[in-house]
Amino acid sequence: MVFFAGSVAAASDGALEISSACIATGCFAGDTPGFPVETQAGKRYILTNDLTLPSANTDGINLATSATLDLNGFALVGPATCTGSPAVCVGSGSGNGIITAAGATARSFAAVASSATGSRASRSRLAAARRARW
Repeated sequence: MVFFAGSVAAASDGALEISSACIATGCFAGDTPGFPVETQAGKRYILTNDLTLPSANTDGINLATSATLDLNGFALVGPATCTGSPAVCVGSGSGNGIITAAGATARSFAAVASSATGSRASRSRLAAARRARW
C-alpha cells in the first residue's frame, strides 16, 4: 500500500486506516497532525502497523463515541516497560494508549503499552485481546 501526505487510506471493508505513515499529516478528515489520532463517532478504523508514542505523556488514539478500532494484532508502544501479572509498569506518565468514549469498541489487539496509566475507557468494550499490557 502506498500512502500520500494528506490522503485518506481506507481498508477494503471501508474502515479508515491508522498507521505511523499518516501521523505527521493527519490520518483522515478531522484528525490533526500528530498524536493523539482523533477519530469520529460511529466510524470504523483499523491499525495497519505498530504506533510508537514519543513519550509517556502522549495519548495515542482518541476513540470517539460508537467508533470501532480494530488493532489488527498491532500495538501502541511507548517508553513504559510492563512485566508480570498483574502488570507492574516502569516509565509512567500522564499519557494513555487509547482513550475511548461511550459505546466505543477496540478489538483484535496483541498489546497496548504506552504508560503505566495504560488506557482509559468510559462505558466501552475491549474485545478479543490475546495479550494486553497496560
